[in-house]
Amino acid sequence: PAADIGGYFVVMERGRGLHCEFDLHADGQSAADRERVKKLWLAASALLMGKGALFDRPYGDLAAMVYARAPEYALKLQQIKHEMDPQGILNPGKLCF
Repeated sequence: PAADIGGYFVVMERGRGLHCEFDLHADGQSAADRERVKKLWLAASALLMGKGALFDRPYGDLAAMVYARAPEYALKLQQIKHEMDPQGILNPGKLCF
């Protein structure tokens, strides 16, 4: 229910920047409910991203959405990761640290 959605807002720059987070809850015992909440989260994230929202700590499915919109940024992160971990032993197959 909408009443169960928690929100957290911090003004970062008056009249211009805002940090916000939301808590979406699902019944942990219900795969259908978890999937429903995941779809809501992905749809809301895509909508916000399309309106210019910045996701500064993308992870999971959201990371793929963010990096697809900024391929040069993703490439630079891969280059930095390779410099820090040339053997590829830290978090193999993952972009970030």
